[in-house]
Amino acid sequence: MKPANRPSLRVQTIVILIVGLVLSHLAGLYIYTLDRRDAVAMTETFDIAERASGVIFLLRNLPEGLREDALTASDSRSFRVWRTDETILRSIAETEDDRSLLEYLRTLVPHLAGREMRVAIHKTSPAGAEPPPKTEPPGARTGSVFDAAAKIVTISIHHPEGFWLNFVGAVPRPASLWPGVFSAYIFTVAFGVSVIGFWLVGRVTKPLEEFTHAADRLGKDIRTIPLNQEGPKEVALATVAFNRMQERIARLVENRVELLAAISHDLRTPITKLKLRAELLEADKERERFLSMLEEMEAIMSTFLEYARSSFGKEERSRTEMTSLAESICSDFEDMGCDAVFKQGPKAFLECKRSAIRRAVSNMIDNAVKYGGGAEVRVCSDRHEIRIIVEDNGPGIPDSDLESVLMPFHRGEPSRNKETGGSGLGLSIAQAVAHDHGGELSLENRDAGGLRVTLTLPL
Repeated sequence: MKPANRPSLRVQTIVILIVGLVLSHLAGLYIYTLDRRDAVAMTETFDIAERASGVIFLLRNLPEGLREDALTASDSRSFRVWRTDETILRSIAETEDDRSLLEYLRTLVPHLAGREMRVAIHKTSPAGAEPPPKTEPPGARTGSVFDAAAKIVTISIHHPEGFWLNFVGAVPRPASLWPGVFSAYIFTVAFGVSVIGFWLVGRVTKPLEEFTHAADRLGKDIRTIPLNQEGPKEVALATVAFNRMQERIARLVENRVELLAAISHDLRTPITKLKLRAELLEADKERERFLSMLEEMEAIMSTFLEYARSSFGKEERSRTEMTSLAESICSDFEDMGCDAVFKQGPKAFLECKRSAIRRAVSNMIDNAVKYGGGAEVRVCSDRHEIRIIVEDNGPGIPDSDLESVLMPFHRGEPSRNKETGGSGLGLSIAQAVAHDHGGELSLENRDAGGLRVTLTLPL
C-alpha cells in the first residue's frame, strides 16, 4: 500500500520557515510603521512650533503697520496665522504630547514664556479653532490640506499687546509602505529563505531519505548493503539501530532455514533406509501403501524446506520479463492437461529472483486448477508495480477465511487427501516470495464467482 501524496519533509520545513519569517517580519514592519508614523508626526509638530516662533520674532521687530501684511505672507496651504481678541482654545494642554509641545514652545520664545499659551494636537481642529478662509490666487491647487492631514496642531499665545496670536499647522500623513515596499521586502525574504533553506534543509534531510530508501530495500532484499552512519546525531543513532535490526533479522531467518535444512537432511536418511527396507518386502498392497506414505513424507519435508527458503533464498536477482514468464508457466500446466489460459498483455520487466517468482506463480495457478477447475492468468503493470493476476471459476472462499488461507498449513480443502489438497503451504510460499520482493499477495472473491489471487511486486 503506497502512502498518500504528501509534501516532503524538506518542503514542509521550508514552508514553516517562510510562514514564520513572513509573519514575524510583517509584525515587525507593522510596528515599525506605527513608530515611524508617530516619530514623523512629532517631528512635524515641533517644526510647526518652530515656524510659529519664527513668526513671533518677526512680528516683534516690525512696526504695527506691517504686521498684518507679515501675517498674511506667513500663511500657506498647511500653515495659517491670524489674530483674535480671545483665545480660540478652551484648555491649555490636555495630553502628554500637548504638554511636551507647550514646554518646547516656551523654550523657543523665552520672552513670552511668562505669557499664557495654549496648544492642542488633534485629528481635526477643535471647535472654534478653525482658521479663517484663505483666498487662493488664480491657478492655485484646490483642496484643503487640513482635511487630509494626520493631525492638526493648534497654538494660541497671548501677546503682550493684548491680542491672541493663533497658529494652525497640518501634520501630513507619511507615505504608506504598503504595498510597494512591503511586498518587495517580503518577497525578498521569502525568496532568500526558499533558496538558502531548500539547500540547507536538503543537506540535513538527505540522511533521512537514505534511511527511507534503505528500509524499502530491506523489504525487497534482506541482504541489502547496510546504511552509512551520516547526518545529525539522532539520524546516525537511528542508522546504527537500523543496521543492527537488519543483521538480527537476517541471522534469524538464516537460522530458521538452516534448522529446517538440517531437519530435512536428518529425516531423509531414515526415510531412505525405510524405503530400501520396504523394497525388500514382498509386493503386495501393504508394501505399496507403505512406500506411498514414505514418498508423501519426503514430499512434505521438501515443501517445508521450500517454504523456509522462499522468504530468504540465496538466489541472485536478474532482470526478468514477467509476461513471458507467466505465459511459459501456463504452457507447462497446459502440457499436463490442466486448464490454464494466459491472456496476452504488454511486456513488463522486473529485477527479481526468477525461480522464486516462478514458484509463487506456479503455486497460484496450481491452487486455481485444484480448487477452481481452471486458471485465467494475466499480467498488468504501471510505473510503480507489476501485478500477476490469477482467476478461477470455482466456489470461492468465504470472506472470513480470506486471510487465514494465506497462513502456513491452512488448507482450503479440509480433507487430508493428497490428491485434493497438499500441505497447505502453496499460497503461503507465494506470499513469502511476495514479501521477499517487497510486494504483497491478496485474495478476493469475484463478483461473477470464483477467486482472484493477485501478486503485486513493486518496480
